[in-house]
Amino acid sequence: MERVNEGSFHKITVSFTDEEGNAVTPDLGSYRIDDLSSGTEIIPATDFTPAGSSYDIEIPGENNSILNPVHDVETRIVSVIFSYGGSKEGTAEYRYWIQGLDYLGLLLGESS
Repeated sequence: MERVNEGSFHKITVSFTDEEGNAVTPDLGSYRIDDLSSGTEIIPATDFTPAGSSYDIEIPGENNSILNPVHDVETRIVSVIFSYGGSKEGTAEYRYWIQGLDYLGLLLGESS
């Protein structure tokens, strides 16, 4: 799983395939991002229209913050739903870790 420093921009490339594993270009897609441990919605459902069989979800640094200051790492879940071929749907899930910077400072012997 990818580890992203707190407050840093992150990009996830989503690839779309059909039930046979062949690349498809969706008619429409949607994603949302949630914090795993708290269930907090980080980015609400956001529609997109891909131009090909992949799409880059760009996550601004302000959306990559530690929610609970006692955590050194938190897990984010990116849930994707897409439609293709007129009436077919696909789903995907991506996870990544947010690394709290205060924790990194403690490891390096720095005080905040």
